[in-house]
Amino acid sequence: MHVQLTITGGIAPPLTGESASINTADLPQEEAREVQSLVARALQEEPPPLDPRARDAYAYELRIDTGDQVHSIQAFDGGIPPAIGELIQCVRRLAR
Repeated sequence: MHVQLTITGGIAPPLTGESASINTADLPQEEAREVQSLVARALQEEPPPLDPRARDAYAYELRIDTGDQVHSIQAFDGGIPPAIGELIQCVRRLAR
């Protein structure tokens, strides 16, 4: 499973953007299971739409390629459901 995270937005988008990706095949078994569990939970959550008043909010896009399907999840600051937030932090941590 390949997970790509793209972060855009903020006050200075060209300077604050970020991209990270992980492939569970390259991770130790325990971390790969953690990612797979978070992905399963995140795909069950429905993030709320962007609040139009949040002009400088960060946007988070997760592209998840399971090998069989490709999923896309978008979330915005101020409305990130718990499992999606955990997956974002996990991808950032493991991609370093």
